[in-house]
Amino acid sequence: EQNWAMTVVALADKLHIPNLPELVQAFLVRQLYLDDSHDPTDISHLECLGYKGKISIYNSATSTFYAPSDLSGIGSMCREYIHAAPTWRQEGPCYNCAFVITDPELQGMHGMDIARILCFFSFKSKGIYYPSAIV
Repeated sequence: EQNWAMTVVALADKLHIPNLPELVQAFLVRQLYLDDSHDPTDISHLECLGYKGKISIYNSATSTFYAPSDLSGIGSMCREYIHAAPTWRQEGPCYNCAFVITDPELQGMHGMDIARILCFFSFKSKGIYYPSAIV
């Protein structure tokens, strides 16, 4: 469903996630201050005013990954389509689930959680493209 939100604030309203602008701001602070050990919420509003530009919404994304037990792909590479669509094939919504790495220190599935994808979006800040998902 194209153009159903054009800004982070509009997306926050649409998905009923009032703190989404602050989450995007905290993400950008982490990207800008990668080597800084401070909590991103402690950085003053003067240093990071948040993202106020346009966003693009996507109803699907692809994930390409190595699956050594699946011999059907070239070199055991697999591709999956993940949907986050408010209407799917002119019927109801389709919001797929995905594994999300939540603890990279743990091996395999122990470091992952299952999350339902609510929305895929992207934005550009300071010339850098950020593909994103809301789970």
